[in-house]
Amino acid sequence: MSDEPSVSPQQEVNAKSQTLKKNDDFSKPSYWENNDLNQPIEPRFFQEFIRMLFALGFIIVLIFVAAWIFKRILNQRLKQINITSEIKILERRSLSPKTSVYLLEVMGKGVLIGESPAGIQRLGDIALSPQEKHVSFGDIYKEKQPKQPKIDE
Repeated sequence: MSDEPSVSPQQEVNAKSQTLKKNDDFSKPSYWENNDLNQPIEPRFFQEFIRMLFALGFIIVLIFVAAWIFKRILNQRLKQINITSEIKILERRSLSPKTSVYLLEVMGKGVLIGESPAGIQRLGDIALSPQEKHVSFGDIYKEKQPKQPKIDE
């Protein structure tokens, strides 16, 4: 017979599970190993929560700054295109969230167009003199309105 002591299958399973527990990295969270067990965990939670809030705030501010810079770049590009183009957008007015009226200068002539979900419609022509080329939409609108007689009581 053999010189090895006989080991029951149950004892062998228990020995293997004990070895696994000793070598298992997931048996105990790592923050327990280096911390004093008498120290409460809550202060660490609040410190981490505050750090997370600061990081979130930083990211939100970064997004707003990037959007502001992007908007400025696009506006400058639009102005640059507007200067060099034969078609210039002089004024834009929103009538509702989905409808707008544009006053355009097309080769020295004023064109009034409307934009809506149904499409773009030409509303009329407006003659622009060199002095009037950069007059606001409101001024042109007031000029084209029929005069209302004043009623004296």
